[in-house]
Amino acid sequence: MGLKGITIETPPQAEAHINAADDRAIWEAVIGMDGVVNVGQKLKATLISNNLLRIYDGALVVGGAVGRIPFGEYEDITINNGTQNQLRNDLVVAQIEANGAIENMKLHYIQGVPGDVAKDPDYTAGNVYEGETLRQYPLYRVKLNGLNVEAVEPLFEVLPNLGKVKDEVGELNRKLVFLDQNAQNSSVNGWTLIRNGNIVTFKHNKVLSGVIAGHSYSNQGKIPEGYRPAIDITLPGDRIIGATITGSFYVSIGPAGNTNFVSDGNHNENQSYVASGAYITSDLFPLNDIPKVEI
Repeated sequence: MGLKGITIETPPQAEAHINAADDRAIWEAVIGMDGVVNVGQKLKATLISNNLLRIYDGALVVGGAVGRIPFGEYEDITINNGTQNQLRNDLVVAQIEANGAIENMKLHYIQGVPGDVAKDPDYTAGNVYEGETLRQYPLYRVKLNGLNVEAVEPLFEVLPNLGKVKDEVGELNRKLVFLDQNAQNSSVNGWTLIRNGNIVTFKHNKVLSGVIAGHSYSNQGKIPEGYRPAIDITLPGDRIIGATITGSFYVSIGPAGNTNFVSDGNHNENQSYVASGAYITSDLFPLNDIPKVEI
């Protein structure tokens, strides 16, 4: 058939040229995954009894197909009786049956097999874009212990809307790979480290007194994992009182995060040890410093 125009005008007498598969292809490309949309009660489930599970309003996307339970409505799912002294896992799935003719989208209940160990039943995750006719997306696991339902566990992801994504990306951009760490034995100032890719830039401002020239002062702040240099580095800095540079020093940073200072002169009074620079790190990216996105 070749390229099919979708967002184009056709003659009024022409056969309808846009169908559900076209719409599914667009949403599959835009969203790229199955999930529950962040609207309404997000298909919240409430256990009414050991034989009845109620699903409240919300919307979801399965294989690019969009479906919803309208606001103020719900759908009841019948849970088949359990087996005495046996464990069983059942699944509630959202499914689309897409054959290009009469299609169907609904919630479907899949009963597991009772036994000494509970296992999830099989479900079908067919690729409807490529022509498979059935795709099922698990929403809830219903865990039965004997005749009783002991848990209903959500299995779906809630998809953020574009506004939420924009806010979270902005927050990440503000906080990503930034760490302000006070030196371990400093009561005034310490280290500031920023990582961009595998490059770490640092600034340091720390007050020291009673310093002997040429002596190596260790433990001047531990560089955290994710920001440590790939090799030992040594960089120069300035010793400052007020706005006057009184001398210099060298700061060394090792791959284990250890730091050392060596001054070029003696002094008893407080002096600020100021340095800045950049180096390459081979550490894993510091994911712990990235704020968690709560959906």
